[in-house]
Amino acid sequence: MLPEPTFGALLRGRVNDPRSGAIFLAGFALWLLLHPYWGIWHDARLYSVMALHWLMPQNYARDPWFVYGTQDGISLFTPLFARLVAWLGLGEAARLVSLLGGFVYALASWTLVRVARPGRFGALAFLLLMSFPLAYCPNDWGITRLAEAFPTPRPFAVAASLAALTFQLRGRVGWAWGFHGLALLLHPLMAIGAVALGLGARLQEKLAVLAIGLAPLAVIALILAGVPRFQAMDGHWFDLVAQTAVIVMMPGRDYDQTLLVLAAALLLLAAQFGEARLRRYYVLALIVGFLGLAVTLLASSFYPSALVLQVQPWRALWLTLVFAVIAVCDLAGQWPGATRHGRVGLLLAATALLWVEYGGGYGLLAVAIALHFARGGLVRCSHALSEVWAYRFGWLVFSVSVISALPGLWLEFEMQGAAQSVWAEVSDGLRGLLVTGGFGLLAFLTWLVLVRLPERTGLLLGLLACGAVLTVWDQRGEFVRALEKRYRPYAPPTYFAGHIRPGEVVYWPGNPEGIWFELHTASYAGSVQAVGIVFSRRHALEMERRLKRTAQVGIADELFADPRLDEAARLASVLRRRYISWPDNLHAMASVQGEINALSRKSLVYLCNDPALDWVIDPMDFPELAMTHEVIPLYKHGKSVDVDHSLYDCRQMRQQAWPAVTHEKSPQVAYP
Repeated sequence: MLPEPTFGALLRGRVNDPRSGAIFLAGFALWLLLHPYWGIWHDARLYSVMALHWLMPQNYARDPWFVYGTQDGISLFTPLFARLVAWLGLGEAARLVSLLGGFVYALASWTLVRVARPGRFGALAFLLLMSFPLAYCPNDWGITRLAEAFPTPRPFAVAASLAALTFQLRGRVGWAWGFHGLALLLHPLMAIGAVALGLGARLQEKLAVLAIGLAPLAVIALILAGVPRFQAMDGHWFDLVAQTAVIVMMPGRDYDQTLLVLAAALLLLAAQFGEARLRRYYVLALIVGFLGLAVTLLASSFYPSALVLQVQPWRALWLTLVFAVIAVCDLAGQWPGATRHGRVGLLLAATALLWVEYGGGYGLLAVAIALHFARGGLVRCSHALSEVWAYRFGWLVFSVSVISALPGLWLEFEMQGAAQSVWAEVSDGLRGLLVTGGFGLLAFLTWLVLVRLPERTGLLLGLLACGAVLTVWDQRGEFVRALEKRYRPYAPPTYFAGHIRPGEVVYWPGNPEGIWFELHTASYAGSVQAVGIVFSRRHALEMERRLKRTAQVGIADELFADPRLDEAARLASVLRRRYISWPDNLHAMASVQGEINALSRKSLVYLCNDPALDWVIDPMDFPELAMTHEVIPLYKHGKSVDVDHSLYDCRQMRQQAWPAVTHEKSPQVAYP
């Protein structure tokens, strides 16, 4: 049984964490609490349709996402996920994979922290990895989170990479590279940074520096040698990617490096004062992450090499953030053995953390750099100060900072909570605290409780917490649950089964997922299909062509009848009315579908003029053109609403002789 420590002893880190599964169970409970399951959304839609394509390739062969090749051919995740989908159905398989992804990420993080042993606060480091919102894309901190609660190979690749580094720390080289290989097979883009870090840790310091310096030179040599994949993207393709894929090019419109600067400062300080066996890993995590970011910045700004941007080397920043979390706990663990001047430094560093949004990270980074290059001079200057008064001053500054930061922190919680729909029964502030994990506060409080409890009591509480949170982890509403329950492969189409055949191309405004998962066939065009345009120029141009057509779906008939407007002028009119200033942003282009007016008769015929399209499904009814009708439940304003939909056969419409009134430059059929 552990002794009952005082609060001061806890702050000084003079107690050991429970050596049991209590911390792990508590950490996994935090992950469940802070990463609720919302169903198949975000990138889960793409990984889900890739699993269905693996099972039924003929059904999706004409979908633009598959016409030009996808990443599923080089990932072990897709066939494994597809097997689960065939067994359980897509809805249940997606939920199970999401839960397994969180569990393996928690397990790998726990083993890494236990093997790394970053001082007395190692358990706190694990709890922070489970609860702190580690968003590693500086272009948009809301898009890429290290822990994701939807089916994707990224958590599994991250877990395999962390397991590889764990075995490397233990000296088990064979196992380490086995897990590196597994990570590469699951998600190469997430694994490359960990592989580079593993190689750097194996090499001597001079060789590691040489390898890091030669890597960019090798890329430049391949570019100069004329290797096709390394050549620059053409201007139009570059513009499409830059305006559409917000995570590919750096810096983006919302680029914010605040968290990265703080991570760099922590890693530099830990590389000087942290555990000796971890210092090299801190340096390598800093170098690998920021080198990946620098390469991306150079490629985005000066020479947009296609392969470099496709590899997305900035993704190595996830390693930087993981080791920064370990580093901050490592540094905190130095408190008991630090001199009084050293404790003053730790207090000031903690103060900088509180003011990170106001430049505290930059100040901490400047101190870390100064300590690296002029540590002796700074130490001599610090000794000229009175130890007692410096120590008191440090506590005063830290205390005032805590009190000053609390109102702003609570306001941030309220803003975060107001933007969320989870935990509707609590206030915005409390909801924001739960959604963000209190930016580490929940992790600290959990650790504070567990280290005061007997081991068996902590284990029991961890089990109860996991069980309780698991019961509310699935936050899908009744409509979404019923909808995803119908997502089963090999089943006939849920709607229009007597007309739509597998492999035909359907356009259903606002519901491309319904085409994939309920009709089991190819989707004509949608925002989600524009995600991977960096990997294929032909894919990018085809999505641009299709989305420019669908953007005109809501245009009134009289605009199509206006002889002064051709296709380009009609599209420009739509973009102006929607205040879209980036004409090459395909996601924005997709967002205008049907938003100006309801589907018009002539815009329907114009859309069906494309030979790539077979069917259109829409609530608007044109009796002389519709093949049939069917009532389809839709989720609107928080409830299920039955809406009558019409089915239009584009092939039949293309075969009819319509009087010409459209002003397309190269019409294939005349329109009424």
